[in-house]
Formats: sequence, C-alpha cells, structure tokens
Amino acid sequence: MVLWLQVTRDRHHYPTHAQYEMSRLLRRFFIRHAGMDIQPDQPVNACPCDLILVVNDGKEFKAHRNVLSEASPFFDKLLNCDMKENKEGVVRLEMFTDAQMADVLQFLYNGDVQIATREDAENLFAAGDYLLLSKLKSFAAEFLAKALSTLNCLSTFHIANMYFCEELICSTRKFILSNFTAVSATEDFMNLTSQEVEEWIASDEIVISAEEEVFKIILRWINYNRSERHVEFGKLFRHVRLNFIARDFLLNDVETNDLVTESKECFNRVTVALTRLDDAFRCLAPRPESRPRKSLEISGIAMTGKAEFSTFLKKTNFFVCTKGTGLRVCQSTHM
Repeated sequence: MVLWLQVTRDRHHYPTHAQYEMSRLLRRFFIRHAGMDIQPDQPVNACPCDLILVVNDGKEFKAHRNVLSEASPFFDKLLNCDMKENKEGVVRLEMFTDAQMADVLQFLYNGDVQIATREDAENLFAAGDYLLLSKLKSFAAEFLAKALSTLNCLSTFHIANMYFCEELICSTRKFILSNFTAVSATEDFMNLTSQEVEEWIASDEIVISAEEEVFKIILRWINYNRSERHVEFGKLFRHVRLNFIARDFLLNDVETNDLVTESKECFNRVTVALTRLDDAFRCLAPRPESRPRKSLEISGIAMTGKAEFSTFLKKTNFFVCTKGTGLRVCQSTHM
C-alpha cells in the first residue's frame, strides 16, 4: 500500500492552517512508521529528495530542486545552470545556521514561518535577502518594526540599511526621530561614528524639547571617548542652532565650555549669536542663520492691527512683535 500526499502549492497559493497541520501529522507518521527519508522540519512531498543543503556546522538538509527553484530566484539560477552545485546536487550554505535553514525550508515549502524573537527576525531578514526571498524578508521586517525600542532602534536601522529595506528604513528612522532624546542617551548612540551623529543632529525632524539638548548630546558623545573624539567637536557644533538657544544658556554653558573656547570658529559663532540675541531683544529684526527644528516650531499665527504687542511662541524663545502695520520677529533673552 502506498500513501501519497500532495499539498497544493504555487507562487500565489499556500496551504491553509488545517492543511499545514495535517501535513505535520502525516509527516510524523511517515517518518515513524513508513521509514521515509524526510527531515523532521521539512514538508512531505510526493517526489524523493534530490538536493542536499549543507549549513555551517556540517548538518545536511534534504530538499527538492523543483520546490526551491520555484520559490527562490537564487536557487532557480543556481540549479538551472552549468555549475557543480547543479551537477552534484549539493549546495553549501555555510553562512546559514541549522536553525536558520530549518526556518527557511519551512517558509519555502509552506509559505509561512513562525518568528519568536528579534534574533530570529534578524537571521531570517539576512537569509531572505541572500536567497532573494522578498516575502520572507518582509515578514522579518514587519516583526522588527513592531519590536522597535529606544535600545534596539539604531541597530535595526543599521540592518535595514545594510539590506536595502526601504520600508524598514523609513519606519525605524521615524521612530528614532520621534524619540531622539531617549535614543541619544543609549549605548548604541554613543558607539555611532561622528558622521552618523552628524547626520542625525543635522535633521530638522528630530524631536527635542529645546535646542540646548543638541549641544548636550554632542558633549555626551564627545566625552564618551574624549581623547579621540574632541577633534570632531567643531564639525558637530556647526549643527547647533545657536539662534534658538536661550541667552543665559549661551553665556553660562556654551561660551564657557572648553571645547568652544579652544576653537576660534566655534567661539566666534557664539559671539555672533549673542549679538543677534541682544538685537532681537530690542526688536531690531535679526536674520537667523537657520530655522528652528520642526518640533520647536509653531506656524499659523496671524497678527493684525496697529497697536504694538507681542506673542510668545511655545517651544521656542521667539516673540512676534508688531508695531503699526509692520511685523518683526524678536527673540527672548530667557526661556
């Protein structure tokens, strides 16, 4: 008596949960009672296995050429050309672990895979990229996006860029920008390169409570390894928008900082900003060298009338002053 199991599968149709569970039960029965040569983590197929996959610890997984070729462009090219893997029927994938390959085969045969941890997701993300399995890569990316936290978002952003996953890049970048103050205090942020730090603090979209935070973030990153990083201060300090920092903070914390006083360029920038603040206090209509961050900016305020009065803009230290029919933007000397 011959038992025959055929699970319908093509590029657009995968087995239902009931079919998958039935396949698992029948697989166990065949392995235990029928002596079939099937790996415990592989689905049953009517045809005998004609391909061996070897992973990094030397463990072998048996599979079917037609299933792998249909599901993966990587295997399709590899197994349909004049290469030794095609001739010998052995493919060495030594960059894969035992667990990775088991999950990959489950996906290739059943169209789905269970992801339990962030580490599993990262491994499958890398596997999906290597084997050109866009759907597997998307499954893993979705898990990583849902698991984002201030502690892991920078490493996730790095992975997303490494494997060119635009969707994950966008969602992770948005998370980092929205939680920038907390993210900047993490160990991962302290280990960023100066170029990476510069890219973040240059953004209009970082969410901070005051521009002073950017100066503090730079100091914290420099002091993490001051002996090597102090030379990067000038490049990073250029991105501190001094016109939007309170005058008292500029005088007491910025102008007196040794990293600032040691650099003529940095010290001159502070001097110019203080001069502009003094002019702004007298409503002399200064010309700010930059705009405030979006999180510190309030738009849509309209003022009319001939009387002179002013309105304070929340989250910035700006006043909008009017006199007669004119309108001037002035800056407060304190927060």
